[in-house]
Amino acid sequence: MLVEFTHAADSVPLPAGRVVDEVCGVAATLIASVVVVAASPWGVSGSGTPARPEYDHGLCARVEALRMKEGPMLGRGDVSV
Repeated sequence: MLVEFTHAADSVPLPAGRVVDEVCGVAATLIASVVVVAASPWGVSGSGTPARPEYDHGLCARVEALRMKEGPMLGRGDVSV
């Protein structure tokens, strides 16, 4: 799964300074303004449609929780807006 933050022109590779962080119970790699996690810990195959979080409310909530935690780690500050 991929969670991408916009306005990343000033991003640096590995902004958290680590290859892997554990966030919300899953291993995540932060690269510039992108968060990469394996699909299986989220209960998905990775071959679903991009629209899946829109109708899978549990998955949507988990992705949003990840986004809220990773935003500041990526130097994005408050991403709740």
